[in-house]
Amino acid sequence: MAKEYTTHTLSNGLKVFIYKATYIGSTEVVLSVKGGSFFENDENAGIHHLLEHVVTRRTKKYPRKYQIKDDMDKIGVNCSFYTNSTSVNYSFRTLNEYFPKVIDVLSDIVKNSLLHESDIIHEKRVIVEEIKRHLDNIKSFTFYQLLPQVTYSIQNKWQDTLGTPESVQNISRDAVKCIYNEIHQAENTIIKIVSSLPEQEIIAEVETRFNDYKRGKESIPKIVKMSPQKVLFEKRDTRQVSIGLGIETVTFLDSQKAALGILKIILQMKFHGKIRKELGLAYATYAWGGSDKYTGALFLGTETSKEKVVDVLAETLNIITNMDNNIQPEEFEIAKNKAKSELVYAEDNPFKKAHNYAWQWREFGSIKTMQEKVLEIDKATIQDMKNIAKKFLVKKKVGFVFVGDIDDIIEKNIRELI
Repeated sequence: MAKEYTTHTLSNGLKVFIYKATYIGSTEVVLSVKGGSFFENDENAGIHHLLEHVVTRRTKKYPRKYQIKDDMDKIGVNCSFYTNSTSVNYSFRTLNEYFPKVIDVLSDIVKNSLLHESDIIHEKRVIVEEIKRHLDNIKSFTFYQLLPQVTYSIQNKWQDTLGTPESVQNISRDAVKCIYNEIHQAENTIIKIVSSLPEQEIIAEVETRFNDYKRGKESIPKIVKMSPQKVLFEKRDTRQVSIGLGIETVTFLDSQKAALGILKIILQMKFHGKIRKELGLAYATYAWGGSDKYTGALFLGTETSKEKVVDVLAETLNIITNMDNNIQPEEFEIAKNKAKSELVYAEDNPFKKAHNYAWQWREFGSIKTMQEKVLEIDKATIQDMKNIAKKFLVKKKVGFVFVGDIDDIIEKNIRELI
């Protein structure tokens, strides 16, 4: 059976991933360059995100402010630009007939952005407001800003993509230009395309627009190892306290990853079953996990009234520390089926599947398919779960975050528990 995707590396080192979706009438193009908070430090925190805001404002071919967005709107193209910890991304969804136009725009963004000082100043103001909005969102602040700091032993993972108001305001145009030139190089870039267009037509268009895209080395982060803090308290005048727990686990390619995915679901079932369904201590509970080339983690979170914080923490720790002796065959089978369903549902979406496969190819040089992942889940045994739980679900390996109206007595009780 023919592969549903092809991979290409152009003569200048640019990677192109094409997912063949013959049943759709549109084309999605995402150009990703390595960069983001994982490559930053306290002094330049937020610089890649600022660059992402500015780089599409004006280019050599499209010099009027917002001209790219305006021109794309006229032909019905959806644009989305975003930065995460390891990449800066420019995404376009278009009707097939406008694919050449999108490739032309993308090539000008990465080769000829003007980076006007006025645009940088303007976007700094916008980003400071974005940061304030983020900080005021207690759930987001707890889970995505503070929780990494008590979980990961790699300091790079502690950096917030947005930066701080102070770090963003202190970024100069020269610094932005330097990062722009540093990351927008062929070997540091991948173009992911999901389309029903003929493959030869796609490659020809990309080669035409990107044959003069400069060569250069791939961005390599400087990994900084540091022991995370055990607990963080952020005292605020709120009606509820946001609670987060984090446990560092394994990388994406680790043989234990599939078993950890099942364990995450069992943990989620027990956590929600006890805290929400049985005891009614919280409205919502969360369990999630992730892994990349460098590390991985399991997370738990909830919000509750401050009077219930100690009870929630005690019950949660009881679930975690007794997991290796408390996994039942029935819930293990349920979790395996859920793990497979989550995987299949996600990869039924061609755009998500293409993103995942392209990321694997870029980071590891190979692709683990959905079928291979399902097979790994099927092979996992209940004894694997117990061994993994015994290895990772240990109190001394858990980091804790509490954000809200925590008084001294509650803090004392929390510290005694952990």
